[in-house]
Amino acid sequence: MRTSFSSILFSLWLLCLGVLAHDESCGCTVKYIVVEMPSQTVAAQTKPPTVTSVQTKPTNIRSKPNQTTVRASSTSAHHNTTATFLPKPPAKVDLSNPENAVPKKNISMSYGDVEKPRNQTFPALNTTAPKGAIDMDLVMNHPAVVLDHIDAIVSVECTADSVKVQFGKSAAFEKAIDTWSDDEPFILITNNMGNCKTDIGQAFYLVDGVTTDKGDKTITCHAAEQELADIAETCEMSFTSIPATKLTKRLTLNPSLSLNFGTGLERDTVLFQEQPWVTIKAEKAEFSSTVSFSGRAKYNFWRFKMEHLYFDLDTHFSADVALAADVAAAWSRSILYDPDTLTYTLVEVPGILSLGPGLSFAVGVDVDTSAAVAVRAGAGIAIPAANVHLDFLDSGKNAATGWEPQYTSYANITESVEVGLNASASLTVQLTFKLLGGLVDLSSGLTATPEFVNKFTLDAAQSAHASNDGAGVNLLDAEKVAPATTPGSELAAVNEPKDCGVSFKSDFIFDLEGFATKWWKANLYHVEVPITDVSAWLNTTPYAASLLEPLAGGQANFTYRAHLINPLNDGTAEVVVKHGEPYMARHPANAVTVNRCDVEGEILSELSTNPIDVAQSGSITYTVRTTTSHAYDAETKTLVLEYLPNVVDLRTYSLNHFPFPTPEYLRKPAHELGKVLAIYMVKFHDMAREIVQNSLKQKHTQQLSGFNRAIDSSNDMQRLKHWINFDWMIDRVDQFPGILLEAKDTLHLVKNMALKELSDPSADLTLIHGDYHPQNILLEDARLEPATTRTLYVIDWENSQVGVPSLDHGGMLGEMYVLWKYKHIDAGLWMLQGYAEGLGPQTEDAAWRVALQVGVHLLSFGTLASGWGTTEEVEDMARLARDVIVKAWTRDRSWFDKSDFACLFAGTPQD
Repeated sequence: MRTSFSSILFSLWLLCLGVLAHDESCGCTVKYIVVEMPSQTVAAQTKPPTVTSVQTKPTNIRSKPNQTTVRASSTSAHHNTTATFLPKPPAKVDLSNPENAVPKKNISMSYGDVEKPRNQTFPALNTTAPKGAIDMDLVMNHPAVVLDHIDAIVSVECTADSVKVQFGKSAAFEKAIDTWSDDEPFILITNNMGNCKTDIGQAFYLVDGVTTDKGDKTITCHAAEQELADIAETCEMSFTSIPATKLTKRLTLNPSLSLNFGTGLERDTVLFQEQPWVTIKAEKAEFSSTVSFSGRAKYNFWRFKMEHLYFDLDTHFSADVALAADVAAAWSRSILYDPDTLTYTLVEVPGILSLGPGLSFAVGVDVDTSAAVAVRAGAGIAIPAANVHLDFLDSGKNAATGWEPQYTSYANITESVEVGLNASASLTVQLTFKLLGGLVDLSSGLTATPEFVNKFTLDAAQSAHASNDGAGVNLLDAEKVAPATTPGSELAAVNEPKDCGVSFKSDFIFDLEGFATKWWKANLYHVEVPITDVSAWLNTTPYAASLLEPLAGGQANFTYRAHLINPLNDGTAEVVVKHGEPYMARHPANAVTVNRCDVEGEILSELSTNPIDVAQSGSITYTVRTTTSHAYDAETKTLVLEYLPNVVDLRTYSLNHFPFPTPEYLRKPAHELGKVLAIYMVKFHDMAREIVQNSLKQKHTQQLSGFNRAIDSSNDMQRLKHWINFDWMIDRVDQFPGILLEAKDTLHLVKNMALKELSDPSADLTLIHGDYHPQNILLEDARLEPATTRTLYVIDWENSQVGVPSLDHGGMLGEMYVLWKYKHIDAGLWMLQGYAEGLGPQTEDAAWRVALQVGVHLLSFGTLASGWGTTEEVEDMARLARDVIVKAWTRDRSWFDKSDFACLFAGTPQD
């Protein structure tokens, strides 16, 4: 998300003064708590901030009907969760060091090792107790000793006016004798020691005298228990990776409009009913969310003010909502199902700190129809990695990233009417923060609301009537609408529906709203993007569809499985419809050239006319081809492709069918699979090489087609390819400075070389696939057998561009190696070895360029394999990628001969 709006996040966060009577034991101290904020004018407090908006040719839709908010009741008691963090020694403290017995004004403490939650709610929420840590640095008004940081202490006994400490090791005891003085008061801090454990698990004592017994190695401290606020000058805390409760809820919405947490939603549960006119059902309402946060707080007890306070909230949110409505007449209503409860996970350090984020969800449905209709719509929304940095005291440091949602949607309709059926889901994340029992008390947060606005019609008319004791009503007459209540009746079709095509327009709208308790609320981010308008062109072709279902996978395009109204002459009843817009389908805020659609259409047409033949011999045979292209419309950027049932991409296939360890009988099939993929791409490069060389030497004055169209449109895709390979490679230096800093100069040399070779007349330039990875290879989702005949489909040619062949080979080889490196799948290494063999005889320069590109891919992409490896494994990948790049750049053949990549140089001469 852009910094233009993130800078105004929570700029009015703390607009209050707190007054607290403190230290009830003496009853004489009143502290006025001031939380300082940047100065604000009245206008600044009331005027909403400028909304950041991304909007592209929105669909004209009806105005939203008036909203009815239903506060859903829960059938089960609502519980928050409290996890108590216990004191523990900080990782940086050496407990064996005798110097820990010396009183110091600056001390460090840490909290973690969560106790079992008091209300037993973690199992019910499908999670374990939170992990993470709270580290606290204190500046005391007297020197202090933390007894838990001294492993030489044998026992501690506490009374109302003394603390007796017995030592085992002489070194620490001698340090204590020398530094625990009668002349200067000091502070003892006990955590879970002896009988000193208080209700809050920690006690602070002000010592004004000591008695030493060298024979027993004991020191008796004459002391009185104190409150932290009375003995500390400043308190600075950092919160590290503390997750909220992971919530996975299915919402049950019943006919009485109640919303129940923790209960499965039965299919076709009735949400709303006005008999006989309206029935609305929820086929699905599922939410999943996790929130974690880190941050830092510094409080000055002398000045009674917060000096630092900021948090980083990371959240993942996904929702799937499926709605169905049967309406017997014109009807319009907007309903919001809102449980109006926040589920909190509170992390507590008793007596010191209480903090934690809360989560709440709501489901909305808008129905607006001009006549009788049966309609279905659904939405899938995911915010995979959103972050907000909230600086309570300096709004200029606020930032928000990752709020661009990913989404899918679908809709279907049965009648010739204009209909709007909109599905929405909202997530609210709210953070509570209390310091020292309420000294500072805050509550603020964010609400993210993704919504799908659907407008669609059916091209053919169908008459129907609703009967009530035999009285029919013409539902196509918009002047006749349903009364508020009518006794039971039924909706029946008078005649059979005709063949018709569905016309579907859908907009995606996403809003991010920030709030600070009751003082401030504003829309921080707004994006409105038309998702699709492809059906109008389809209805003029043999590919008119009765239903468009979104297909998973891919980031840039809208891809659907289309059910044809009339099968094609060969019996085909389903096709794939791929539609492009000048932005990424899953990330609409990101622009991308639509020339990619024309390129793919031309490439597929050319390869259909001149297919690449990959001949094999032996018992294991593969054929490799593209999917059949039925039609392409350059005006709407819509491609109609062959639909392949029961296929998966090669990476998914490998994870599902190649176990660890991979059985030996699969070595040959895996090896040959890699080999044939290399042979296919080598032949494609050979086919296009002469065309590219000739094209680069002449200027085109006429409409381009075939490979020439891809060649002429290369600039945009070359920039993208260079960015995600070589710029990302350089970015990894900041991500892994300890590993990559020494190789930074070499990485820059590689980046510059890759840029120059695109304009070098002597470079081996040809047309490349541009995205040649296992994710773009489809095959049947069935086991490979030793005697195997299998077709492999190469898809997604939209990134095709002029480049060097190693850009394709390095990507495929790198992805195969990732399977071996992270998942230890032997077949990944076997496919890599087969691919290297399939490259055939190469010059030494070509082999080194392929090896170099493998390293670049492993560094740029292999270190981004989210969920594939541990932190240590990702760092190992960065080290390996560094070595591959450096050794390939310096042409260190001996290093490669001892590595997993020795096969890349088979057949090339040894220096």
